[in-house]
Amino acid sequence: MVVMSGAANTTDSGAVVIATAQSGPSGVSGGMQLSTGASLAGVSGQMEVVTGDSVQGAGGDISLAVGAGDTSDGGDVVVGAGHTSSMSGKGGDVVVSAGGSLNGTGGAILVGSGAGAASDSGNVVIATAHAGTAGVSGEVQLSTGASTAGASGMFEVMTGNATQGAGGMINLAVGTGDTGSGGAAMLTGGESTAMGTAGGQVTVMAGLGSSTDAEAGGSGGDLVLEGGAALGANAVTNLGGDVSVSGGSSLAGVSGEVRVLSGKSAWSSSGSVSVATSDAGTAGVSGGVYVSTGNTTAGSSGSIALETGVAVQGAGGDASVVVGSGNTGPGGNVVAVAGETTAAAQTGGVVAMTAGLGSSADVEDGGDGGVLVLTGGEALGMNNVTDMGGEIGRASCRERV
Repeated sequence: MVVMSGAANTTDSGAVVIATAQSGPSGVSGGMQLSTGASLAGVSGQMEVVTGDSVQGAGGDISLAVGAGDTSDGGDVVVGAGHTSSMSGKGGDVVVSAGGSLNGTGGAILVGSGAGAASDSGNVVIATAHAGTAGVSGEVQLSTGASTAGASGMFEVMTGNATQGAGGMINLAVGTGDTGSGGAAMLTGGESTAMGTAGGQVTVMAGLGSSTDAEAGGSGGDLVLEGGAALGANAVTNLGGDVSVSGGSSLAGVSGEVRVLSGKSAWSSSGSVSVATSDAGTAGVSGGVYVSTGNTTAGSSGSIALETGVAVQGAGGDASVVVGSGNTGPGGNVVAVAGETTAAAQTGGVVAMTAGLGSSADVEDGGDGGVLVLTGGEALGMNNVTDMGGEIGRASCRERV
């Protein structure tokens, strides 16, 4: 059956209107159903809703909209692809594609939830269905297209601003599995193949506390990097996850640095930097702290400098090396060893201990040099024969013949 409006030689063709009439005061308007019949020996009939091509004008819009109501929820718009009971076939796809352009920008796809004039706006949920009994769930891929004449499209995930509430949380989490290692989460900056340029930077920054109130202003958010917890009961194989921070490697130049800096304050003290291992459990020892430079094959190895900053209107900070107390065996040692040299006619490195310089040149009361104190360990034992204070020994290596 063909239903068609009349043609026109010089003006508009006629419209085709298929509609149900308005209801009476005690009823509802009639429904409208457009469907193709069932098929017993092949594909069922296709349904197309297409507007015509246009010359010197835009193609006609297609509008699919639900009417407004004043009782209960608004009406739904449901678009569903076909189901199949075939053993090898897959369900039908739902394809939404914006219009292309020969010379201009292609059309956009806008997906937005409904606004609530006095309450919450609606959610937007993009999810794959649960897998069947012998399969895996589908992937969700969000990506921008490739570009041949400029930067590719930006990918932005952002929650909205809030008034009288906190901004929405962004949660990026990998699902739980019961076979093999847990799934990885990767955040990678972009590669650059251009000469003289660097790869993309990855910045992870905690939130700004932007209130400037003098009594209760905003504080910056914490940045927490934490290895995964291990809940296994095997003390040898069930280990907590490491936190590994390393600079980038380099083929010919100097490799990337690792810098750990505390925050700067415009008016007050800068933050502390603490490098420490956690306390041991009931049946273990605390972890070590190791600071070392790498080996070198063409020059001097890297230095280790432990120094406090210069102070104005105050004393320079102390530098303290202290071994913790123990209750079994001798106390821990403090060992300072200068470097060995295997070169002929050269001497080993010097161990120098120098007290502080009193650099004031005041004529009446200038600066005094600091005292160098070497003290053997105190003995608190009560046996005057065996419990003796530690000695300060002096020894020199014999000259080699």
